[in-house]
Amino acid sequence: QVLQKDGTPITGAQVSVAFLCPSSKALDASFELADMQNGTYGLPLKLTAPGLWTMVLTITKGDAVHQVQGETWIADQP
Repeated sequence: QVLQKDGTPITGAQVSVAFLCPSSKALDASFELADMQNGTYGLPLKLTAPGLWTMVLTITKGDAVHQVQGETWIADQP
């Protein structure tokens, strides 16, 4: 969920997420997330390889652009 500092949901923003693979740039992938409702953005997706990924979330609304970066572990699919 995307929220303002006061906890108010941010709707109508453009939200994208990039998954960057530290071991191979060829596996990097970017997605535009859908505005589901009430500040929630999402999209079912599948990455091409398990392991540690750097995730960069970009939120744009009007002239304001915010970026958050972190790491996530993607489990191997059976």
